[in-house]
Amino acid sequence: YQLEGGYRSFRKWVRQKLKAFDSPPLWVLEGLTGVGKTEVLRQIEKLLPNHTLDLEHLAQHRSSLLGDIYLKPRSQKAFESSLLFRLAKVQNSTFRVVEAEARKIGNL
Repeated sequence: YQLEGGYRSFRKWVRQKLKAFDSPPLWVLEGLTGVGKTEVLRQIEKLLPNHTLDLEHLAQHRSSLLGDIYLKPRSQKAFESSLLFRLAKVQNSTFRVVEAEARKIGNL
């Protein structure tokens, strides 16, 4: 397959979709590093599929001192594309649970 308009057209489409995305209410998990927020998020996903956004998983970075140990961080472009595709999967949920993150996860 070949993208009409090429990769630049795809990236423009991704940015437009992310900018226009209207999210249902977010429940935000907050807490200190190491208290198990990510595990809670995973358990919620098991109980309520497609109701969570695991930003650290999408970025492949832990956003803490542990950072990218045993992970291969994604590029900004790959992160944005992964986020958009995840949002498409959870678009019909009435709410989403997300772990509180800083403005950046690693370099993203």
